[in-house]
Amino acid sequence: MHAVYIVAMCVVCFLAMFGSGPMIRTALAIFLNWCAQTAFAESFHVYDAWWFFIIIDTISAAAILHQPAGKVQALIGATFMGQILLHVVYAFSNHGVGAYPYWQMLTAMAFVQLLLLGGWTIARGLRSVWERRNPRLAGTASTTGLGAW
Repeated sequence: MHAVYIVAMCVVCFLAMFGSGPMIRTALAIFLNWCAQTAFAESFHVYDAWWFFIIIDTISAAAILHQPAGKVQALIGATFMGQILLHVVYAFSNHGVGAYPYWQMLTAMAFVQLLLLGGWTIARGLRSVWERRNPRLAGTASTTGLGAW
């Protein structure tokens, strides 16, 4: 599962680099979040460092939610807020019983973040292709209300 996530994250983040500024910022936050948390876990062999993950997820959420460009970016930021809540719940739980569900929920949220970012990237790309093929339709609504008939 770890390799699947790494490949998916690299592909989605690479494609997002061709998008707008907020999309790039979101992709970088996701990628750097993963890098920081993985580096910490592998360096210190502490794989449930919820206190460190709270700090990194808070920084990532702040970077993503600073002037969000739209609903998708806000949803991705909300998933990071959900992860922070998950870390807090795990901190006050029985770690022996809660470790497996904790990691499963974090993994699911990480894939949701990639799905949201990937959908945002694909939708933006399809929109730009549509506008290039139909230049008459691009930008007409801003000057004429519903566009030129």
